[in-house]
Amino acid sequence: MTHEEARELIPAYAVDALAPEEARALEAHVEGCAACRQELAAFRETAVELAAGLPQVTPPDTLRTRVLGATGTRPGRGAAGRPWAVWALAAAAVLIVLLGMQDLTLQRQIAGLDRQVAREGQLLALLTSPSSRTVELSGTARGGVHFVFNPVAHEGILIAGGLANPGPQSVYQVWLVSGAKPSSVGVLRPGQGQSQTTILFIGADFTRYQAIAVSVEPGPVGSPAPTTKPVLSATLPGAS
Repeated sequence: MTHEEARELIPAYAVDALAPEEARALEAHVEGCAACRQELAAFRETAVELAAGLPQVTPPDTLRTRVLGATGTRPGRGAAGRPWAVWALAAAAVLIVLLGMQDLTLQRQIAGLDRQVAREGQLLALLTSPSSRTVELSGTARGGVHFVFNPVAHEGILIAGGLANPGPQSVYQVWLVSGAKPSSVGVLRPGQGQSQTTILFIGADFTRYQAIAVSVEPGPVGSPAPTTKPVLSATLPGAS
């Protein structure tokens, strides 16, 4: 089964509407495909949310007769004699899931745009504030890395351009240093292209720290304390 064939069957599998042979083939594909596993989980989540939101009602006795009559199935025979009727019902179920999935996806996209707008507003305010200060980090790592921070608003942003990828198992970890004690404020991982700019928002009382430093640490979340020497660092002006 190809990847595209599997993606087409995922909505039906999420509502148990596949034939056994197709279900087994899809399961074999999903077992080795992380993207399809993620997509299947999203469809299942939507199906559960839709099911939970539907009110439980008792259909009238005449509804079954009308449905069977519309599909050409006699009472007592079921839909076994009309496979297309089963697929029609399955298609309807999949359509409901797809519509719910589209609505959920739209909501997530809107939420993502709201967060992006908020971050861009935060960045603009930080860059234009007269209270903001900028330092350039230097060291053994190539690239242009600047730290812009507002000690009054306790907001900062690390802007890294041209940093090389630290490796598949590593990340750059950012530290604020007070005396001899570094505190982690996040990790960043540039893309494959060195022309890309990576941004890390940082919130802290910067008057408590004397320096900012970057080290290479095990990914994906970094280390509780630095395990290597800093590859970049800068002194923070105005620190106590």
